[in-house]
Amino acid sequence: MKCLISISIFLISLFGCLAKQDNAKTLPDSTKRKLPIIDTGKFQTYTKDSIVHITLPDFLGLSHKAYESYKGYLQGVNKSDSSGPYVIRRYISDSLSFDLIFFPKTLNKDAIGFEDIEKADSNGYKDYLCFAFVYPMKKFAPASKYYHSDNTPYPVTIKSYVKRVNMWNFISKKKVKDLNELSQYKIQTMYGIAQ
Repeated sequence: MKCLISISIFLISLFGCLAKQDNAKTLPDSTKRKLPIIDTGKFQTYTKDSIVHITLPDFLGLSHKAYESYKGYLQGVNKSDSSGPYVIRRYISDSLSFDLIFFPKTLNKDAIGFEDIEKADSNGYKDYLCFAFVYPMKKFAPASKYYHSDNTPYPVTIKSYVKRVNMWNFISKKKVKDLNELSQYKIQTMYGIAQ
């Protein structure tokens, strides 16, 4: 991780120096296209015009291959309007896992089902805020006695993203110690953006 940060700082410094040498000069297009891509483990970054960009996965596209989809309340907190019910797609792989929560902008959460989410795909989910909560999860087989157990290895750092104008935007990250803190973080993040 230190190496990646050092490389990023070096690249930013290098392009900053080039820009300062002659403000009227810009880098030729061929140089811009050959900028390095740095693998950060889960997401890739690249530097363009002295700015480090992160290439995020297509959470919605990946969610169509979800480990499971369900409608329910967030666990570990008191049952309330803010804890659900939500339609959630859970994606788990060796390199990436996330919960994708469909938060209705104006529709009643109780009335929304899987078929409504499938229909929303055709209009770009315009009636929903789509939230991706990225954190490590273990995969349990549906026949496992642990299937309904929390599959999160605590403490864990969770990152949140929201889809706006066809782009995923980073919201925040937080280290949580248990299921209660995880669900509280999701609720606070969604309602903080939705209002």
